[in-house]
Amino acid sequence: ACRNRGLAPQLFVNDRVDLAIATESKGVHLASKSLPIHAVRSIGQKSAWTGIIGCSVHSYDEALVAVAAGADYITFGHVYASESHRDLAPRGLLELTRIVQAVEIPVLAIGGIDVSNVLPVLETGCSGVAVIGSVLNAGDPKQAAAAIKEQMLKSSVLPRYAFPS
Repeated sequence: ACRNRGLAPQLFVNDRVDLAIATESKGVHLASKSLPIHAVRSIGQKSAWTGIIGCSVHSYDEALVAVAAGADYITFGHVYASESHRDLAPRGLLELTRIVQAVEIPVLAIGGIDVSNVLPVLETGCSGVAVIGSVLNAGDPKQAAAAIKEQMLKSSVLPRYAFPS
């Protein structure tokens, strides 16, 4: 559908490197229990896949390790309280800011982000946000996503590093 409209597809596959390669996806996102970044990079090179490799991190130290391992971007969270991680304290905006300032790759924020708090998240200089519950749990997911996007467009803060295109 994207190609029919003259748009480049931006598909990222979560955790499944084999599917990312088979579908010629733009990239793959790795969880903490996924294959190591260097292994994914090696598999990609052997298959001529040159996708973007990102990974989830949950602390400053994990962010530094991911960058050293060759991640193209990281997703940090959870920033705010999240239904996905009820038993864990949120990491907060200060930790997000610390990571954004320390690494030289894009940082996406995730966890408890919604229309009411997306602007302070963007003020950290992060490259963007990932949302789950605020859209999936909404009565009208399409409207919820549109409202978050509308709020994001109000931000005057540019990301420290733009997400790879």
